[in-house]
Amino acid sequence: MAEMSPKARVRRAARSIARWGEDSRMMTKLPWREGRTPYKVFLAEFLLTRTRADVVARVFNAILIRYPDVTSLAEADVIELEQLLRPLGLSKRVRLLVSAARHIREFHSGEIPMDQHDLEAIPGVGPYVAAAVRAFAFGRSTLPADVNVLRFIARVTGLPMSHPTRGSRELMDLTSELALARPSPRAETLIDFCRVICRPRNPRCLICPAVKYCLWGTATTSADVHG
Repeated sequence: MAEMSPKARVRRAARSIARWGEDSRMMTKLPWREGRTPYKVFLAEFLLTRTRADVVARVFNAILIRYPDVTSLAEADVIELEQLLRPLGLSKRVRLLVSAARHIREFHSGEIPMDQHDLEAIPGVGPYVAAAVRAFAFGRSTLPADVNVLRFIARVTGLPMSHPTRGSRELMDLTSELALARPSPRAETLIDFCRVICRPRNPRCLICPAVKYCLWGTATTSADVHG
């Protein structure tokens, strides 16, 4: 399939991932996915910015019990919150998290906004977190593209990751093809796929549902077979 265009590769790979995600056994169980609310999603995505999901999951419920809503988080004692977040290595973002909660309380009456621009105006929130909140909290069809998704697209198409976390403009442009696939993967399916299969290190190409559309995967599995 060397003649396939990058757009076609991404769409076909996305369709395969969507079908893979239809099996509920593939979904990762995470505390912020249970009894989902916009606040829980926002808090989780803010904490996940620089920390793995399994690490955040260990302390998420304790944080939620202590700070169950935007108002309590806005009034948090910084030292106490820092102690709760210490296992995540996020001490530098504690004040930013409190500032984010205060911004939401002041400008949105304590409710997590739905608009992308309103979300990006919150301290510490960038385009990815805003898109993730829109997708997971409000059901918007946006597919958040973090470094893992960009790496997946780079592997599928053979295009380089010009920047280690931001990828390249060409890779970013190709993220729109994920949503154009029919069926297209849900945002959580794509994230779980990148966590479980298309991992940063030692990707599991031999069991990847999209391997036949992936330049990296076909090269890797061919080397394994003939090595």
